[in-house]
Amino acid sequence: MAPAAVQSWLARIGADDLLGANPTRYIRRSGAEGIANYIPALQITTDDPGGFDEIAFWRPLPGMLVYALIRTPSTMTRTPEIIAEYPSPYVVVGTQSMPGGGTFTQAGSSHPYRAPAHIVIFDNNEPYQQTSEEVADLAGVWIPVESLGSDFVGVPIAPVVTGTPLACAAAAFIRNFAVDVAARGADVDPDTELAVIDLVRAILARRQADQSDRVCTDPVYVREATRALIDHHFRDPEFSAETIAKTLHMSRRHLYRYFGDTDDSPATMIATRRLERVRELLAYREGAGLDSIAAASGFTSAATLRNRFRAAFAVTPNEYRRSLADSRRANTDGAGRGDPGEGS
Repeated sequence: MAPAAVQSWLARIGADDLLGANPTRYIRRSGAEGIANYIPALQITTDDPGGFDEIAFWRPLPGMLVYALIRTPSTMTRTPEIIAEYPSPYVVVGTQSMPGGGTFTQAGSSHPYRAPAHIVIFDNNEPYQQTSEEVADLAGVWIPVESLGSDFVGVPIAPVVTGTPLACAAAAFIRNFAVDVAARGADVDPDTELAVIDLVRAILARRQADQSDRVCTDPVYVREATRALIDHHFRDPEFSAETIAKTLHMSRRHLYRYFGDTDDSPATMIATRRLERVRELLAYREGAGLDSIAAASGFTSAATLRNRFRAAFAVTPNEYRRSLADSRRANTDGAGRGDPGEGS
């Protein structure tokens, strides 16, 4: 992979912005040698062995294994022979944020998927083949089957490849969790691990029972799903707390109960995210007018933007922009004069 692509991925997952001191594991496998020395529990093939490249972070937790990686197009396979030699009683959950897709095949059925719209969940102790058509950034968890409960132990677990609104929110929650834990060393408490396990169990149970989507009621999940939906949709001026509640299959009043012991609410979180975007655009798009900034930030008009901005920061957008310009000029002038003591 090109160095620029690797650096872009590392920056996007915040690998250099650690959240904790917990040790994580890192490995890079490249070329035909990387394929030859791949973990024996998986078989990897590619049309271009010399161009193969994979960078992976992973971290074992008490209740699961967490991973985040980027990999060139390839096919991963677990055959019956490999499974017999390297049994792996885990359910694997995979998400992807980079645009692209591939095919997951297990139990005679092929399931195409497109990122970031799908989440993939499968039994790692059953033969499968997974093909990525493009460079893929994968993040997720390996959960021991026994942690999911007796309903899943000793029976094949049918693969789940789904892109329902709830699944998208679940994928965002698990992807953020995996990146923060595997690549950034975040602290993890038992309740958060259980929230991930409960979420995966709920998705599998709904699939097995052919039930309609219902939201996982764990507060950690609901809050993270809300944040993920806001990050995805805040630019849409029609997006609101009601939209979040509908996506998560609950009433607006019920959604707000999950934030009763916090200083946030879905509506204030949406407003804050929009104002953060406004400040970013005012700082880095010096020639952009307020109409275009409003449209890019989820506000219905420049007037609404102006009123909300002044209420939040006690200055108008133009005053804020001028203060940034003045600060830049002062810094430039100071750097040009230098330190009088230098060279003495």
